[in-house]
Amino acid sequence: MKGVKFKENTMLVSQTDVTGKIIYANVDFCKTSGYSFGELVGQSHNIIRHEDMPRVIFKLLWKKLQNGKSIYAFVKNKSKDGGHYWVKAFITPIIKNGKIDRYVSYRTFIDNDSSMKSVSKLYSIFYEYEKNHTVNESFEYFLKYLEERNLSYEDLIIRITLGKQISNKVTLSIDFRSYFDDHIIFRTHIIHQVQLKSKNIKVTKSCCCRFGKWLESVKNEGYTNCSEWKNILVAHDDVHKKLQQYVDDSNKGVSELHLQGLITSTEKDRDIIFDTLEYIVDKYEE
Repeated sequence: MKGVKFKENTMLVSQTDVTGKIIYANVDFCKTSGYSFGELVGQSHNIIRHEDMPRVIFKLLWKKLQNGKSIYAFVKNKSKDGGHYWVKAFITPIIKNGKIDRYVSYRTFIDNDSSMKSVSKLYSIFYEYEKNHTVNESFEYFLKYLEERNLSYEDLIIRITLGKQISNKVTLSIDFRSYFDDHIIFRTHIIHQVQLKSKNIKVTKSCCCRFGKWLESVKNEGYTNCSEWKNILVAHDDVHKKLQQYVDDSNKGVSELHLQGLITSTEKDRDIIFDTLEYIVDKYEE
């Protein structure tokens, strides 16, 4: 089935009443869908629904809208001649006198091949599941899919838009931000103890901190085979070594400039660790 071509900066705009019947469609919407304004007005918005679209997406969409909330969604639409087109839609309710009066949708073309492939693959998973399950069962499956990946649907949309992977629940479950906070706290504590001239300051070995223990626990995971993974291990060891050197050199009375250089170097190592980890989380797919 052929795809519909968009002109650059095309914006498809439509409005429906609270039942989903079209009450307005702009020129670009009409041209892209292949229907005239007269053919669209009064029709259910389902007139352009593509049969490949999973029902759970529309269930989520209507649930949000009927609660007075806006939503972004990736949608595959069907044109009058049987063609199709992928859009990123922003749909919002219009409230009058405390009640929903109508819904307005603004759509732009998905011009990123990576995003289009990701959302198409994702939706095919839900579509296939729906063939043998009820809508409610499929919706629970959909919510579980998101929960396993620590994602809301909004997070999912953002990741797909930015070309980030959304399929690997193992890497998506990595709470690397908490490890980043641990690093800041650990380093700040060491610096503070040195400034206080404390005695017997202990810098743990890299394998003994929480992040180090986590690195050891995941060494058999597939994503640790990424060529970038060794950069994390090296930089993490360097952080601990340099902090130990910072403590030792401060006890020897070396210059503040030298000590500050060590701290600055650990900051660079930190950036290598967490930039690389975030890269793996964003890109690694099973």
